[in-house]
Amino acid sequence: KVLNGLEYVIVDPAFAACQPSPDGHILISMGGRDPFNFTPLAMRAANAFGCKVVTIIGPQFDSLTLKSERTEIVHSPASLAPYLNGAALCLCATGMTAYEALCAGVPCILGNISEDHERTANTLQFLGVARNLGLPSQFTVERCQAEIEFLLSRSVELWTDISNHARTLIDGRGVERVAERICQLITPGQS
Repeated sequence: KVLNGLEYVIVDPAFAACQPSPDGHILISMGGRDPFNFTPLAMRAANAFGCKVVTIIGPQFDSLTLKSERTEIVHSPASLAPYLNGAALCLCATGMTAYEALCAGVPCILGNISEDHERTANTLQFLGVARNLGLPSQFTVERCQAEIEFLLSRSVELWTDISNHARTLIDGRGVERVAERICQLITPGQS
């Protein structure tokens, strides 16, 4: 038996308490290392939109030379929840950061490091809560800018619909569902 699907994603419920904003900042977070150097590309793309950009740098990140007056650099925070709070958009890899962002109601632009991630990103794009940038060979500033424009140019109502839909897909209650399902498997017929 396998517990599979977005309803079982285990995300800290603190992300569900975040209040995203269509007029908020753009968050960039590629995890601990960013082996494909996505962060500087995403920063160049995001800085073209004139809004605040918050860039998370993980503990294994080598260096970052690109900076701007609209960019806040944050080193290895304990949680992304404070940085997703108020965000309009998150540029990240397909993985836990994406699930945390979606739980927070923040639409995502996803870069992928493997074919498995690519399939997940395609599913999230099909569900209307993310845009898929593809694999590293497909990452370009221009493509990233087009996806940012696609999500930020939505009306407030449509952006809010995307945000609310993301929250219904990943609601921060995955651990409860996992525990309930395990209990059901241990004692069949009990709910």
